[in-house]
Amino acid sequence: MTTAADRGFGLYIHAPFCRQKCSYCDFNSYPGLESLIVDYAEAVGEQIKQAGADRTRPEVKTIFFGGGNPALLGIDGISTLLEACRRGFKIVDGAEISIEMNPEDARSGFLGAIRDVGFNRLSLGWQSLDDGRLALLGRRHNSEQAPASLDAAREAGFSNINIDLIFGLPGQTQEAWRLEILRAAGYGPDHISAYMLSIAPGTRLARQVDDGQVDLPDEETAARMFETTPKVLGRAGYDQYEISNYARAGRECRHNLNYWTGGDYLGFGAGAHSHRSGRRWWGVDGPKEFIERIRSGDPTAGHEDLSERQRLSERMFLGLRLNKGVSRAEIEAEFGLSIDETYGVALAELRALGLADTGRMISLTEKGRLLANEAMALFVVD
Repeated sequence: MTTAADRGFGLYIHAPFCRQKCSYCDFNSYPGLESLIVDYAEAVGEQIKQAGADRTRPEVKTIFFGGGNPALLGIDGISTLLEACRRGFKIVDGAEISIEMNPEDARSGFLGAIRDVGFNRLSLGWQSLDDGRLALLGRRHNSEQAPASLDAAREAGFSNINIDLIFGLPGQTQEAWRLEILRAAGYGPDHISAYMLSIAPGTRLARQVDDGQVDLPDEETAARMFETTPKVLGRAGYDQYEISNYARAGRECRHNLNYWTGGDYLGFGAGAHSHRSGRRWWGVDGPKEFIERIRSGDPTAGHEDLSERQRLSERMFLGLRLNKGVSRAEIEAEFGLSIDETYGVALAELRALGLADTGRMISLTEKGRLLANEAMALFVVD
């Protein structure tokens, strides 16, 4: 039986700095604030120290540096923050310690230093292998730098490497996407995250779409791209274990699995979210305000205490992102209820539509994953 301790306890460190804002990006990241980096790293280190003083924390199984662009913290800032995690928390042997990186930052010396201080998983933001689409997305690297970054990471000693790709891009056809993921798999990463483009309001790309400057693939084409992905990657040796994620055996992202299976985690830095035993809280978004709030006391911007029904709802719809789904027995034991009495109507509807298997494990079918948002909405409560 899986318990909260089995699911894990993770740490997330957010670096909100970037050199330029990508056209599709609505993440909490800011260009042009490099002058704050040193003070920001010091503030995050202090936040980690304060959290580590609570000795009731479980052992840490995963650490993830994300952004923004963590590379802008520099090797000194990165290593100092990782060391702060080690001083404040018990890190289990073999913990997954990940960092995101853009291809243009994946230089051999920097990668070697990152590896030497203890990172054992690297996530490279390729996004595309087409120069025109990379330019449209506002990426700073080109299609040659993407595979070169993987080669450099291998040479630096990384044996667990993810690449991010986006499909449903302006002007992209199903065949172009099929060839792109086939090519990407041929470079031999250990993990591939393949996300459908989401147009976030307020982004530069959203304005370009609204103004008719770019045309997106229609829904049918995007759906065919989605259906193509697991078939192509499956034949190439990558198992789909989550709606957008594929891995070689044993290379699933343990940090993200902790989120999807209801584990606890602490987030450090501007806008970072935390969750512990049904309580969720998050920090102020702005790096400057974050630094000031750390110095004056508390960077928390808000919090919420989830009801049992809300916790159950999240366990269900997040668990359904996973191909294996959720275990009836584990959910019923954890929450002390009957799945059929609680969600019988929703499960019957999904089963009748061919969107889910509802036996011992409740999981979405291939058709259900295509309509995952609609299916998971049946389990959402306010």
